[in-house]
Amino acid sequence: AVVSTQSTGVLFLSREYLVTLFTDDEGVVEMFVNTMYLVCLFIPLDHMQANLARGILVTFGKQRFIAISVSVFCYLVALPVVVSTVLLTDLRIPGIYLASSPSRCATAAL
Repeated sequence: AVVSTQSTGVLFLSREYLVTLFTDDEGVVEMFVNTMYLVCLFIPLDHMQANLARGILVTFGKQRFIAISVSVFCYLVALPVVVSTVLLTDLRIPGIYLASSPSRCATAAL
């Protein structure tokens, strides 16, 4: 949790400089900077989901539960919501993170 918090802080504070390493296009820079706060918001949650919760469940032999729950939340719940959000709204890249947030929270809560 400490490493994910530190990497989140570094990414968030350097978001304006990271994108300029790859492009000078103002539209891309603006989209990256506006999306990076959502990415940084989910890094600790993803860390908890991927490393802590799944590692504990694998230790207790609950791989089947992990596979079923992640498949249901990510593919049956999040994918249709993300696709419809991206195609039917003007949110674009931030829409992907906002639409997938309920499934991320649900799988992290498991």
